[in-house]
Parts: sequence; structure tokens; C-alpha cells
Amino acid sequence: MKCVNSWCAIVARATAALFIALVVGQPAHAGKVAAWRHASQADFEKGELQGAVVSRSGDVTIGRDVRVVADLECATVWDLLRTVDGKLLAATALPGKVVEFDQAGKKTTLWRKDDAQAFCLAAMADGSLLVGTGPEGTIFKIGADGQSAEFCRTGALYVWDMVVDGQGNVYAATGPTGTIYQIDAAAQCRPFYETRQQHVLVLQRRDDGSLLAATDGAGLVLTIDPSGQGRVLYDTAEGEVRALWLSHDGSLFVGTATPGEAGGPAAAPAASSSDSAATNPMAGRPKAGQNSVYRIDTDGGVRKLFSTKGLFYSLFELAREQPQQLLAGTGAEAVLYRLDAEGGAEQPLARLDAELILSIVLGGDGEVLLATGNPGKVYAVSTTFRKSGALVSAALDAGMVARFGSLTWRAELHECTQVSLAVRSGNTQTPDETWSDWSVEQTHADHAQAACPPGRFLQYRATLSTTDAQVTPTLRSVGVHYLTSNQPPRIASVTVPHVDEGDGKQRFDKLKLTWQAADANGDELEYKLLFRKPQWQSWITLKDSLTATEHEWDVTSVPEGIYQVKVEVSDRRSNPPEAALGNSFVSEPFVVDLNGPRLEAKLTGTGTEQIASFEVEARDEISPLVSASYSVDSAPWVTTFPRDELFDSTEEQLRFDVPGLKPGTHVVVIQATDAAGRTSSTDVVFEVGTWVPAAANASDVSR
Repeated sequence: MKCVNSWCAIVARATAALFIALVVGQPAHAGKVAAWRHASQADFEKGELQGAVVSRSGDVTIGRDVRVVADLECATVWDLLRTVDGKLLAATALPGKVVEFDQAGKKTTLWRKDDAQAFCLAAMADGSLLVGTGPEGTIFKIGADGQSAEFCRTGALYVWDMVVDGQGNVYAATGPTGTIYQIDAAAQCRPFYETRQQHVLVLQRRDDGSLLAATDGAGLVLTIDPSGQGRVLYDTAEGEVRALWLSHDGSLFVGTATPGEAGGPAAAPAASSSDSAATNPMAGRPKAGQNSVYRIDTDGGVRKLFSTKGLFYSLFELAREQPQQLLAGTGAEAVLYRLDAEGGAEQPLARLDAELILSIVLGGDGEVLLATGNPGKVYAVSTTFRKSGALVSAALDAGMVARFGSLTWRAELHECTQVSLAVRSGNTQTPDETWSDWSVEQTHADHAQAACPPGRFLQYRATLSTTDAQVTPTLRSVGVHYLTSNQPPRIASVTVPHVDEGDGKQRFDKLKLTWQAADANGDELEYKLLFRKPQWQSWITLKDSLTATEHEWDVTSVPEGIYQVKVEVSDRRSNPPEAALGNSFVSEPFVVDLNGPRLEAKLTGTGTEQIASFEVEARDEISPLVSASYSVDSAPWVTTFPRDELFDSTEEQLRFDVPGLKPGTHVVVIQATDAAGRTSSTDVVFEVGTWVPAAANASDVSR
């Protein structure tokens, strides 16, 4: 079928029309219209992709046609090898096997060792096959006649990869000591290069005989010449390099696989309980971090082609493609990407029902074969698209029961493609049998409605379909409008200062009042602040039309005493007057203290002994006293305490003696401070020697 490009670009209807559509027949307490809009990779990947893929730019398309070629009944297929005569071979783990298979699904097991993992394969010029294993670091050889035997023991624990040179020498990448071994035709094994890393994970061989090696730990790419001299070609920003591909033009592609913080860089379970992640970087379950594919040109220049939250385990160049194209297989979600080798664009091709894509080879009829882990299978990815794919969103939460209105989306369509949407609703966060059935499929985005019952949660399903396997529709955004009933705003708390609990170091002429408010509809809120004493019949307005949740009150303008404040809240700024709702909250009682303590002092004692004794009664109407002191003849202040030595009430009895007084006239000033920082003073003028007081309680000052 001939396809012609056309656009289906749908936007929300005018606000008035949308509002009418939602609120017709609604009670007067209806709330405001809100919307969910999904248009990014992060939005769409929160849902479930069923035969669909989403790009970094947020485009959802149908995935390529995928089929299982061979279920190898294992945990992991580590490596695929296509021999020069066209045979397809797979190396597996748990159990460790080498399996020959064809694209029709026929399988033949060539080698098996249940207590080992087969990590890599290498073909020899004589038609034999080498198998690199762990956890004993042994290389096995399968002869052209099908007979197998131990080839050599490297002395390492894991043989991760192998390459063979033109003289029949085998180079093995191992761990956990990061050594590359050379094994000659006589199976003599010797260390060839020490990387000083924990594991060498990948090897490639250039035509000039030099090796390219990738490590974990520092995430290095090294080049090693035939004499064993090495240098770092590139130190990646990530900590592990799991994929290398040497292009026909000499450029090198590098894929990193550094895990996120919560997981290890694992791709398969360990072979035994003693085989821990400390010695096996593949032990455990993978968790993706941010990783990249780099291109290293022949002049040493490095370019980052693509980054994503995934683990790049495999690379493969489609050498016949123009412009040059690269396939990249990832974990912890097995996604196959197609990358422009110049860094121009990337396209997700398929998402598999597995966790890891560990190896890629070219099959027949343009298909690409993928080895996967968890489970261990071989998949074939076609050059054509599936007939359909779907995206089922995560449950969208309106926060309360809502009515759902228009359903909008934007898509790029062809004559032979279609995008349709269906919705369902419910009142549990996880969809279950209590949810509504899926609505009918909506295919006309210019007048689609979310036809499902009211509910707190909604889920949409976008179905993409095509009648031409060469083209796919592209879904770019989805929007759902909804209307919640208006809920009254709520004041959760009102905080007032308790000046009567202060330490007397601060005067409280102004009190800062704060409150916490919330509105389930997200409305803009307005506040009114009122005050009164408990004995007053009515509230007095302090401030109206506030939008902040705090106010500083100058209390010097009111009588001192016990007060309460009331905060009234309204959502009228976001609703019509007849639909606006409000609420209020009354604070606990608090003190406004403007006056200091009252002091009464009297002189006692014998003047002939040159000692003056004083007794003071200090009393405050509201706040407890916190300190007192006296000064004689303008000397420095001396702290004094109540008779019980504890300031803990609004009334205190003080007594103190002033010794060493010379005969003559003297003046003592006594001051006391309450918790609100208010200080009062009084004074006594007296004579020493004749014991005739000149004046007592001559003055009493409060400040």
C-alpha cells in the first residue's frame, strides 16, 4: 500500500467549550478543570510498553517484529558466534552449554558442564571451537569432530572474552586480576598484559595485530601492541566498559555499563554460592545507571553518540547501511537501539521480554539475532514493524474523585496507520477488578472524550497499528482533562509566640503569627485574620485579603492580656462566588504583655553595723519573673534571687544585704524583668549611721 504522510495534530478545545463540556449538569460546588499531559520519555516509560518503544525525545512508535528463535533453557546466553560457514552458536550459563541452532529453532548441544558458565566463544582456523568459562578460568576446545576436551587453565577465575590471531595464538580476557593471557597452539598459557584493573571484559583485534581491551573499575579502553606494550586509549566517565566494536573504517565504538547506586553491574547469577560479586562483576541482578556509547576515531578523537539510563552490553555495526548505523543492546531493560554512527540520531527498535541483550549477530533475511539474559533466549528482530503496539499508562491520580472530559493526543500518521486511545477508571492506585472496563477505542482526536465513570484514578491505553510493515505511526503526546469537585480549604495549624515562656532577653512589641493551610484542589487561597480576648463577645478584624501564611502584629496598639487569633481561609480567588468554600481555625490562648512587674521595696536591718538589708515584693499581672538585680549608689548591677532561689512565678519575694556601707546618705535601685522582656524598677534612699531613712519607695519606674 502506498502511504502518504499526514499530520494529526490535536490540541485542547477552547477553554469555554471545555468547561461547558465538563460542568453541564454539575452542582454549584464544582472545582476547576485540570489536565494530565504526557509528552516525554520519562512520562511514557512510567507505563507499560507492549510491542511499542519510546525514544529519548518522547516519540512512541511500534517496535520491530520480534520472535524467539531458540529458548536455550538457561539463565543467560552470554555470547553468539556466526562461523565463516554460517553456523550459529551460543554460549550459555546456568547451565553452561554450547548450543548450535538455526533460525528455524532446531538446537543441538555441542558441549555442557553444569558447574561452569560458558562466557565466550572463539573459532579456530582448523574448524575447532574454543569455549571460555568460569569460575575456574578454563578454556575448553570442541573439535571439528564434535569431541571436547580441556584446552588450558588460565589460572584466573573467569575467561570473559577471546580473540585469535593469524598464527593461531589465543588471547583471553580474564578476571579478577585483570590479566590478558596468550595461549599458543600447543596450549601453553602465559600472561601477556597486566591491566591493573579487576576484570578485562572485552577484546578486539586490529589488522596490525594490536589488541583493544575494555575493563571494569576505571572503565578503561586500552590498546596493546604485539610486543605487549599497552597504553590507555580512552578513560571513560563511567566505571565499566562492556562492549567494543571495531568498525571497518578503523573507528572504535565503546559501550559502558556502569550500574546505578542500588545495584551491581551484574548480568547473570553466580555459578556457585561462593562465587560472590566481589570476584564476579556479573553476580546479582542488574540496575541501570546513566551510560553512553562513544566513538573513538582513528586520530584518537572521542565523541559521545548516545546516553541513556541503561547498561550497554552489546554493539554491532550494520556495515552495509548508509549512513553508517550501529546497533546497541541494553539492560536492565532489554532495548535494542539503532544509532547513527555520526551521532546524528537514535531510534529504539525493539523491547524484549528479557533483562539483557548480551550479544548481537546478523541472521538471514536481514534479521538481527540477539542473545539475552534473564531468561536465556535467542531472539530475531526483523527489519519490519509489528502490526501493532500499545502503551498502557501508569495510573494517573486526580487526588480525589473526578469527572473526566476531553481526551487529546498528537500523532504523526500515514494513510495505512492509526492511533486509538481507550481509558478506564477506578478508586484504587493499582488497577484491579473494581475498575471500570476499558472504554471504546477513540480514533478521532479532534472530538474524543474520556468515556469512563468518575473516579480518583484514570489509566489510558494508546494503541498504534499499521497495515504496512514498513511504516509506523508516531505518538508524541497524550492529554486528559478532568474536573474535581471543589473541596474546602483547610487550616492545619496556627502558631503563636508564647512570650510568657521567654527568657526576658527580648521585648515582644511585635508578635509573628504563622499558619499552615492546604487545598485539595490546588486553589489559590486568601486569608482573614481576627483577634479577641476570651471575655469579648465578638472577633475584631486584624487583617483581610492576605495571601501570605504569616503576619507580624504590632501589639503595642492593644491592651495587654490573654488573646486568641482566628484565621479564616477562602478559595474564592479560584472559584465563582457561589462555589467558593472556606474554613477557619482558632489558635490557643497567648499573652500580650506590655507592662513590667510592680515592685515594693523596704529597708530592714541595723545601720550601726554598716549593713543595709532589703526586702522586695515583685509581682506581674501576666508573665512570670525571670531575673532581678540591684545597684547601690550607681555601682554595677548585682544579681539577686528569690528566697526560694527560683524564678518560677508571677510573684516573687526577694531579700538581699548590702555590706560595707559608710555613714551617710545612699540610694539603692532594684529592677526586675518578666518573661516578656518588660523591666520595672524602684528605689530606696537611706542613711547609714543614724538609721533614719531619708525616703522609702521614693520612686517606681516601669519600662
